[in-house]
Amino acid sequence: MGIDGIMISENSEKLTKLLESRREIRKLAHDRRFWSDKIARAAENIMGQCDVYVFGSIVKGKDVGASDVELLVVCDKKAER
Repeated sequence: MGIDGIMISENSEKLTKLLESRREIRKLAHDRRFWSDKIARAAENIMGQCDVYVFGSIVKGKDVGASDVELLVVCDKKAER
């Protein structure tokens, strides 16, 4: 292959890595949503009726693999120790 062939091959490898990274980020985002839902259900089991709000980058669709999930749980009942 000539120089152009090498450049195309390198660009193809970079694109493949980028697509693989995006797939992993989507999987992680899905896992975060799963655990956020679990936390909301656990809060309701312990505290009774609660409103659970998810906010931050995940809601805005700007989350990345290293993003955390911000949750606010609002209940009428005070937690017992």
